[in-house]
Amino acid sequence: MLRTITSALVLLVATSTANATLFGSFKLVAANQSPNVLIYDPNSFYDTWIFQVRTTDGLNYDSLSLDFHAAAGTFFTLGPTTFKSGASNPTVFGFEVPECFFVLPPGAAPLAGTQIDTASELQSDFTTAGGLPLIPASGERVPVAFFSVKSGTGFGVRSSYPFPALAVHAGGAPHDIFAEDSPEPSSIVLAGLAILGCAGFRRRMCSSQG
Repeated sequence: MLRTITSALVLLVATSTANATLFGSFKLVAANQSPNVLIYDPNSFYDTWIFQVRTTDGLNYDSLSLDFHAAAGTFFTLGPTTFKSGASNPTVFGFEVPECFFVLPPGAAPLAGTQIDTASELQSDFTTAGGLPLIPASGERVPVAFFSVKSGTGFGVRSSYPFPALAVHAGGAPHDIFAEDSPEPSSIVLAGLAILGCAGFRRRMCSSQG
């Protein structure tokens, strides 16, 4: 029994350590905002979220592939996919308006691939020009996507994340981005050691009673 648990733990830790290096999370930055009535229905209040990513592997990432899905009509959109430096609402005719777009580092330019920008999907594969990293090796959380969505949709809640899988590139094979609340390798190791400790204690108890 103990040998089986040990083997499973080693496999789990090895797998987690190899994969769990990128973590993403949604953050609500404004709630129940009034839209620009010259462009949108004045009754369609919206919430603003950012999707932020951090790395724990000490690498700079300058390319990514993101595909966000939501229920029909959830995303506010003004048309083709927008890339902006900094996460903030765009200004149209002097008014701030809700929109969904990808965020670039200041001074960076996108080398864009396939793009979808609709009221239910935001998708793109792109690389930054000039070598500026999208996700820095420092491990800080940085916004990579910005969303204005209808208020009360539950967007960003862990149980309804609008993406099935994400991947970024660092000059090699793509890596998954895990939800921020996924356990990191160190947490898995500690949990595994606790399991091993309990198994060993139980074995000693059984031996002493025998």
